[in-house]
Amino acid sequence: MAWLRVRLAEEQQRIVNEERSSHPNPRIREKMLVLWLLHNGVKRQDAAKIGSAEAGQSGIVRPAS
Repeated sequence: MAWLRVRLAEEQQRIVNEERSSHPNPRIREKMLVLWLLHNGVKRQDAAKIGSAEAGQSGIVRPAS
């Protein structure tokens, strides 16, 4: 798996940090959490696991695959 570096400018950090807890759509909150984790150096696979665990707690329903 290739390394994905995410670098957010200061204003972007403020927006992502705010939206990951306050956006009305739980799916957007999950995406903002994963983006925040990637920005802070968490590996993609780990960020995805954390994001999906958070989604399970927030009531997001995933389609069966």
